[in-house]
Amino acid sequence: MTYEMKTIKGSKCIWLQNVGYVKAKKIDDFKRGDKIAYNWGEYATVISKKNVSPKFYEVTVSSKGKKYTSRIKKGSYKPYYK
Repeated sequence: MTYEMKTIKGSKCIWLQNVGYVKAKKIDDFKRGDKIAYNWGEYATVISKKNVSPKFYEVTVSSKGKKYTSRIKKGSYKPYYK
């Protein structure tokens, strides 16, 4: 999935449908309990993040009582809620 990213007032931001621009940070900086934002105001809470190769993390998130796992390239930006 690709995102439209801009720098607004010195912060990296990503456009989400039906939400607008949301602050973004590198996946490297996410830790347990952080919230990754998605289109339409949805979000998922990070449960775990582990190295699976020199270039990828395996990130497990929880949303609406379900767990999802995906591989995310190191250094990529993801939108987040505080």
